[in-house]
Amino acid sequence: MEIVYKDIHEFKKEDLESLFLSVEWSSGHYPDKLVVAMQYFETVYTAWDGDQLVGLICGIDLCDGRWHHDSLRPLSARPS
Repeated sequence: MEIVYKDIHEFKKEDLESLFLSVEWSSGHYPDKLVVAMQYFETVYTAWDGDQLVGLICGIDLCDGRWHHDSLRPLSARPS
């Protein structure tokens, strides 16, 4: 398994749905809304195993380069 990290904001709804449900987040039941939400985050970093989305972290900065702890939203990696 080779993990590749990407800084992207465009996703297929199936990728987000699968990842969010794999960590039991109810928002995974609303993949269309997740696709839109990812476009509004300042920063989105993802982890991919081939073509499978296996991790994601996103955040909104405070406009001065600092990150507020409540603005950083980690999503745990997909369980094996």
